[in-house]
Amino acid sequence: VQTCALPICHDGKRGSLLRECGYPAWRVIGLECCGWGDVEAKSAGVYYPENLDHPLFHSPEPVGLKPGEVFGSSPDGKSRRAVGHEYDCRWSRLATMTSRTPDGGVVPVEPKGITTLAVGKRPSKIALDFFTNATLTADGAVADMIYWERPEGGRIFNAGAIGAGWALSVDPKLQALMRNTLARFGIQRSSG
Repeated sequence: VQTCALPICHDGKRGSLLRECGYPAWRVIGLECCGWGDVEAKSAGVYYPENLDHPLFHSPEPVGLKPGEVFGSSPDGKSRRAVGHEYDCRWSRLATMTSRTPDGGVVPVEPKGITTLAVGKRPSKIALDFFTNATLTADGAVADMIYWERPEGGRIFNAGAIGAGWALSVDPKLQALMRNTLARFGIQRSSG
């Protein structure tokens, strides 16, 4: 009989996050959930570029980000901030958030080939560790925007935050990055 990974389940079976049921998201999309919260501008976060030399920031069009510049919100930075609702990060980040491993618990090894393009930070610094215990991050980093060339084949772009779609509708730099990503995946821009 399997037991519940979290004490809040009702049927006594494993539940909650898919990784608790044996279907970890990182195997498919490269990232794992490390928290959720509201999307109000005062608590949601934005992206800080990590790898501005990556081709996705330059080709086929320049995104136009400068070192230290943030993106992932309305142009005034006050609304539609990307890093809210639910956010996901790389295993390497999640491992640093996890200070205690329960008996029988195992933190997996991160797969190879993942490149961090940007880090999403929230002002509250609140996150969940691998075992869904509340924790604080040192710098507020709770989301990783990645490009992953999987060893088994296939390429993945993951914004690391559900709210990225919301920010995509208002942020020209995030829009350019998405067009570059689609071009890299062979999606041609329509002429009309």
